[in-house]
Amino acid sequence: MAMMFVSLRRVAVFQNSLPVYFKAVSALKVHSGPPPHPQLLPDIDFTELRDRLEKEDVILIDVRAPSELEKLGAVPDAINLPLRTLGQTILLPKEDFEVRMGIKKPDSDAPIATMCMAGVRARTAQLALIGAGYTNVRRYRGSFEDWLEKGGAVIKPDNDDI
Repeated sequence: MAMMFVSLRRVAVFQNSLPVYFKAVSALKVHSGPPPHPQLLPDIDFTELRDRLEKEDVILIDVRAPSELEKLGAVPDAINLPLRTLGQTILLPKEDFEVRMGIKKPDSDAPIATMCMAGVRARTAQLALIGAGYTNVRRYRGSFEDWLEKGGAVIKPDNDDI
């Protein structure tokens, strides 16, 4: 067997981060078997999403970067949880999640919809949430582009409606 050496130049470990990580991971439900095929995962369309948002019957997670929201705006009541940090944030214990995000952590069976700009990152987020034990996650297929095209309400960072 050949030995392999890896050289790392910038390595950081946050104080007490490993115990937090292991605690979060140990609380996860482990799913065995292959991941679901993306074509078999459920989507949600504009009309259903808009109606459910009005009834406060779905949690919409927007996984775009904050810079995208600043430039283009956001769907009212959407939670911005960038895909880059989604995995580590969703694995936080309930109290830590609520401190970081300023909102209650969704229950594992809560209805959740994911969105991004066009739907690709939203699918990745959907798979990540399912992998973290969430059981009722749907992707908004057209995401923000579809939302704009269909005339959905959008809020700019200065809270002016577009």
